[in-house]
Amino acid sequence: MQKLYRVERDAREKELSHGQRKELRIKESLPILEELEKWMNKQLPDVLPKSSTGKAITYTLGLWKRLIRYIDNGQWEIDNNLVENSIRPVALGYV
Repeated sequence: MQKLYRVERDAREKELSHGQRKELRIKESLPILEELEKWMNKQLPDVLPKSSTGKAITYTLGLWKRLIRYIDNGQWEIDNNLVENSIRPVALGYV
């Protein structure tokens, strides 16, 4: 995960355009994601399905196509932390 966030940080620091950010993600993030997917598929038969690890891997693989969609669009963020942080005061009743 740190490697993926490092790619995002590099794109921000270099002030890449959306198109450049997408290209960077395809070049650098996609191989990381492909390796992660391979690792999870390799681990799945060796973990108990009802264990925490088994549940996490099954859940992640079930959502995999949605989780990696950010690669396809340089405008999309890797996560929604900015949105969550902006609505936190409202959710906690501070506004």
